[in-house]
Amino acid sequence: MANRASFKRAARVKRTGRIRPQLRAARKPVVVALQADASTAPPIRIDKDGQWHSRYGPITRQRVLKLYAKALRRDGYRKYSLAAPCDKVRVEVEDAPFIGVQLTCEGEGPDRNLRLRTNLDEEVTIGRENPVRFDRDAETGGLIPYVLLRDGLEARCSRSVAFELAALANEEVYGGVPHLGLWSAGVFFPICAAQMAQPA
Repeated sequence: MANRASFKRAARVKRTGRIRPQLRAARKPVVVALQADASTAPPIRIDKDGQWHSRYGPITRQRVLKLYAKALRRDGYRKYSLAAPCDKVRVEVEDAPFIGVQLTCEGEGPDRNLRLRTNLDEEVTIGRENPVRFDRDAETGGLIPYVLLRDGLEARCSRSVAFELAALANEEVYGGVPHLGLWSAGVFFPICAAQMAQPA
């Protein structure tokens, strides 16, 4: 009788499609699972070195980081969030959410193309749609390059990439004044007037 009752329960579960709650939870997308804890968990934080942190500590799995990166949105000045299906999970960003770690250069002068790869393997060609800007570091006084990736999200160039960019600078007349700057994809991006700035 016991075996017959067990068989009937198994058949009923199969017909109704009911599964154990823990199996259902295991199938939740990572961002959805994070959304469920958003009311009690502190926000995700991205430090100035591009390392992501949750309330459990550093997030190191590349697959998870790339999933989060695709869901990352910029909501205003220094305001970021992960776009979950029904809500937003706030993200605290100390500087820029991504780090430019590798630079590829092809061509010279106005025909040059500069391609940047980030710490999460996103690649863009510096140009009109993905401009580079230079911001002065408050501590060192040097210039830090930032490259726009998409939708207001920027990558801060690593120190080594910043030195590579500085070495590629050309002098051109910009706005009637000699400037040092970078050519990429047919666009000239001024760094500074009349002098070479040291990267931070």
